[in-house]
Amino acid sequence: MKLLYTILQSSDLQAQHSREYKADQFAIGLMKKVGYDPEAMSRLCWRWARYQLKTGDRLIFNDKRSTHPSLLKRVSAINRHLNWGVTQ
Repeated sequence: MKLLYTILQSSDLQAQHSREYKADQFAIGLMKKVGYDPEAMSRLCWRWARYQLKTGDRLIFNDKRSTHPSLLKRVSAINRHLNWGVTQ
């Protein structure tokens, strides 16, 4: 029973991560539409990651229990989307 719960929980987190990636892509589209620099989103995530490291928060590396992808994964996905239009 515990294994089933773990599998279901993992599947739900993956779905939540997917929604977050899509939200990031949507935000990039909005930024482009209103004339803002969409690369600012990537820079903001890097700054946020540096702040988390300084404060000792290691969630930028591990997202296995988080509803959001790790910041490193988000920056990577944002940059892929900006450079090549690749989606998750």
